[in-house]
Amino acid sequence: MRQVEGRSWPTGVFFLWTLVLAVGGTGILVSCQGGGSGGEPEAARTTALAATCASCHGTEGRSVAPEATSLAGLSEDFLLERLERFREDEESTVMHELMKGYTNEEIALVSAYFAAQAPEGDPR
Repeated sequence: MRQVEGRSWPTGVFFLWTLVLAVGGTGILVSCQGGGSGGEPEAARTTALAATCASCHGTEGRSVAPEATSLAGLSEDFLLERLERFREDEESTVMHELMKGYTNEEIALVSAYFAAQAPEGDPR
């Protein structure tokens, strides 16, 4: 967690916020207070972390852009492994920069969140 102006930001969200401001782009910026340790509920923290993926991978992981993979309904193990590999692979572009700001716990939360989402056309 990073403290900015009295607020706690999950490391990945803080990094994305910094990246968006640095390149002058737009994105979903989410403020998370408490970090799941007695503050906000774990579900809200997980949703906030996953929201940082929406600009490329779509709301709830259902991408509408052909160049961005839909994450909804993919295996939790697959997502966990892939996100950890992005964090370690310095040759990947944006994903490495985003994932290196996430903790192991945050990667696990995001992986579980997207695995639980229904893929496009699935009435779950």
